[in-house]
Amino acid sequence: ARNLRRFDAERFDVVFEKGTLDAVFLSGGVSRPRRREYLDMAVGEMARVLKRGGLVVSLSAPATEYIYDAFDRAVVASSGEKMWQVIRDSREVYVTEDGFAR
Repeated sequence: ARNLRRFDAERFDVVFEKGTLDAVFLSGGVSRPRRREYLDMAVGEMARVLKRGGLVVSLSAPATEYIYDAFDRAVVASSGEKMWQVIRDSREVYVTEDGFAR
């Protein structure tokens, strides 16, 4: 997830990840700078392969705040503008063991 070079730039309309960014975060071990670096790399690769105006659907659990911050840090290199816009933040939606959202 930190290196998606086998895919062309602006290839996908939608990127869906379920727990991948959590795993990327946790792969940084106890080093906070490494965790941040790995998340930034993954978010950057998602931006590269996503078509302009595309959509990212991200479902996460243990690293939600860190992932949110990684998206917030990402900027367009040429302009310095934020790269991502949050459409729906569902940090307050919970799913029970039986699969029902509350």
